[in-house]
Amino acid sequence: MDPSIVPILLGALLAGIVGSWIELRAALDPPACPDCPHCRDRAQQRRLERIAAERRSAELQSLYVRRWHGDDEDETRRPD
Repeated sequence: MDPSIVPILLGALLAGIVGSWIELRAALDPPACPDCPHCRDRAQQRRLERIAAERRSAELQSLYVRRWHGDDEDETRRPD
């Protein structure tokens, strides 16, 4: 085998792996129809999960700020 085609073969192998990964990921998420009650329930569940995740993220952010940066704000408000 000619060693000059090794980079081409490696690129083709990586492209095949990425393509397979994309196809497998798409197969796990079947297409949704707007008329089906199952699909509407699934979309509603995803929406609620996204809202809960955003709420939890905001809560964690505020806890972090209060714990680690809350004292800094108080010190800047105090007169020297």
